[in-house]
Amino acid sequence: LLGRAPYLDLLDLPRPRDRALARQSLETVGIAALWRRPVPSLSGGEKQLATVARALTQEPQILLLDEPTSHLDPRSTAMLVELLQELHATVLVSTHTLSLAEELGERAVILSEDHRMIYDGPISRIREERDLLIEANLIHIHRHRHGPREHRHYHDHDWD
Repeated sequence: LLGRAPYLDLLDLPRPRDRALARQSLETVGIAALWRRPVPSLSGGEKQLATVARALTQEPQILLLDEPTSHLDPRSTAMLVELLQELHATVLVSTHTLSLAEELGERAVILSEDHRMIYDGPISRIREERDLLIEANLIHIHRHRHGPREHRHYHDHDWD
């Protein structure tokens, strides 16, 4: 329910719609059976999924994720990747995992260890640029979806 906090006044209690959205988000990430457990008692992967569920409960138009598959087993990773591919929102992901970037997007921004932008372009070309992978610190991807059809929009950004 913490994902609904921005929509509540200071002393408000969650409404039925807030509870329904929270429950739906837990089901979406596959941890609905854990809803009564305190977050500190969850495993690392379960906490990661709870964090994603909390973000989804906000019904975001833009979702910013930092290493979203950390602590996840392969099955949960595959589920989360599929969820992010189908999500009707703009998704920005920061990751060290090139295969995740390849699955989620078409465009990447790669930063060097000293945080200089060393690449901004199609993910498909990154594997061809071995020197980029050696120098890379983070891979940032951007995927933009609206409605049932996907549209990717790429803009020049000042990443410094």
